[in-house]
Amino acid sequence: MIYISFRFDDGYSSQYDIASKLLKKYDMVASYYIITNLIDTIGRITTKQLQKLAKSGNEIGSHTKSHSNNWLECTHSEQLNEIVESKKALQFIGIRPKIFCFPKMKTTEFTEKAVRKYYKAFFKEYVSTRVYSVSNNKIPSIPTKFGIDLILSEINKKSKRDEWLVITFHEISPNPSEYGVTIKNLYKIIFELYKGIQNGTHKNVTVYEGYKLFSKNN
Repeated sequence: MIYISFRFDDGYSSQYDIASKLLKKYDMVASYYIITNLIDTIGRITTKQLQKLAKSGNEIGSHTKSHSNNWLECTHSEQLNEIVESKKALQFIGIRPKIFCFPKMKTTEFTEKAVRKYYKAFFKEYVSTRVYSVSNNKIPSIPTKFGIDLILSEINKKSKRDEWLVITFHEISPNPSEYGVTIKNLYKIIFELYKGIQNGTHKNVTVYEGYKLFSKNN
């Protein structure tokens, strides 16, 4: 079985307005990693939308408070504040985040130790293939910037063992960009998974569900 998880980063409003509605049409769920200081701001997802997503079976995770570009230059106290307060902000609106996504995948021994204390697992690295196991709570994923053709080929690649693919999206936009994905390409990816589900070879899971299945620590 090929397990596929959709990861949406940063909490853009297009992820709710476009992606979540398209996924719902095909009876799929996803995982959304939120910069909590941006909730309810222009162009970003709202509190009510996050609550609706969670109620519909989607996963909501933490992506720090501010997604600071100088993340590793901050003091340990400031780093801890980003990690802990983002979790508290989500808990305040009734959501319990289990997985943390490091900003720009940048981390240190201190931040990893802190995240392990407050979350079940975390994202740290990008890969270009599916995985059959994860260890040390580190979850890999493949971003759309690696190319839609590569992602489609990874969805369809055959395997004799269970494997897991986490696909990372950012903003959904009319025009292609390094981190954004067009509606057309988003649809291609979702429909490719849908065909696999119909054939009995694929299954859609949240990131946390996939982590529980493939983690060596469980």
